[in-house]
Amino acid sequence: SGSVFDFHLFQNYPNPFNVSTQIQIENDNEISGEMSFYTIQGQLLGKKPINLQKGVNNVTVYKEEFKDYTGIVLYRIGYKNTKGEIVQKQGRMMLVD
Repeated sequence: SGSVFDFHLFQNYPNPFNVSTQIQIENDNEISGEMSFYTIQGQLLGKKPINLQKGVNNVTVYKEEFKDYTGIVLYRIGYKNTKGEIVQKQGRMMLVD
């Protein structure tokens, strides 16, 4: 078909959040990878494996995954494409008390 594989990482909803939030990802193929969460200063808050089907997927994130942290959280999804290259996209969300 000649099309280039792509995926879209959408803004989480609700944002800001204090219990849970969902991050929507739309992708052209199945993806097995990892979602990582960081403070704005780059400190790793946590990681979660993701296995996404072709199409629209929702990843639910819970406040307790970040212990006592509140503030801006950067979220990054990464996976290896068919050429073995690492592909990453990033967003940001606000975690409040």
